[in-house]
Amino acid sequence: MVSHFAQGSMKKKLWVMMLSLTSIITFPLIASSFEIQPLPIALKTRMIEVETWKPSCPVEIDRLRLVQFTHYDFSGHQQQGQMVVLEAVAERVLNIFKALHHYQFPIAQAKTMEEYLGQDKPSMAANNSSAFNYRPVAGKTFLSVHSYGVAIDINPIQNPCLEPKTIIDSEEVLIPVQPAEGQGYLNRTNVRAGMVEQVLEPIRGLRVVELFKQNGFYVWGGKWNDPVDWQHFQPSRAAAEWLAFMSPEDAKIMFEIYISKPALLNDAAIRTFDFKTLYSRDPQRFMQALHSPKFLEMSPQEAYNSLSELM
Repeated sequence: MVSHFAQGSMKKKLWVMMLSLTSIITFPLIASSFEIQPLPIALKTRMIEVETWKPSCPVEIDRLRLVQFTHYDFSGHQQQGQMVVLEAVAERVLNIFKALHHYQFPIAQAKTMEEYLGQDKPSMAANNSSAFNYRPVAGKTFLSVHSYGVAIDINPIQNPCLEPKTIIDSEEVLIPVQPAEGQGYLNRTNVRAGMVEQVLEPIRGLRVVELFKQNGFYVWGGKWNDPVDWQHFQPSRAAAEWLAFMSPEDAKIMFEIYISKPALLNDAAIRTFDFKTLYSRDPQRFMQALHSPKFLEMSPQEAYNSLSELM
């Protein structure tokens, strides 16, 4: 026979178990989600309002896409992130963030640049990962590749930017670190969570840097000399220019060609060779030429001459 005390103890345990189950049901983990969608009207309106996009932008606003993804933060919790990118690279960008989520690579946050009125420094100070933003290169007059929607910055604090040197005197220079908190991450051999040198898969030695490269973001600012920009990834500037003048359908094909055969588009800038005019004459014939392995191995001058004859 079970005593009243034992019965009471059993009821108490059952009650605690029910409360635990209720807690699990009431507060579920965030379900991971990854999707690409056209820019919502509210977001487009805001981008125009704060001028992160202007009519003078090299890509039309309707060519931009909102990439939404789940990521882990530095506390190990799942969060939702967003980036605006060119439609031609959107699927590859999504692939990158799916992989980063799979390997639980921490990202502090990822908000579109409208949250910071298009201002790069406040975004970096907030350790915000971002992509599209119509602006010149810091301290320069020519456009940043962010203006094409094909450049991505990851964890600016863990991967800071060393700005151009300012001479103090003949024997000393000052190299500003952006953001300031990033000064604790200048030793890139001491790899810590959130740094792009972090190894994702030890067996293959796959780092974040290689993951971006595999998806067409061959140019890493960590290899630049001035500035040194560890947070920054992009395809070549020439590739960005080509994607901008092509139709959305052709640009997507072109980006995949670039991933497999990057040599030509690493150097074939339209400011040197007017490939844009050649494309406008006959896009179909232009794209047919790009499928030739021989053409993709040409120098920019040879490719331009060949296309000029073909067009």
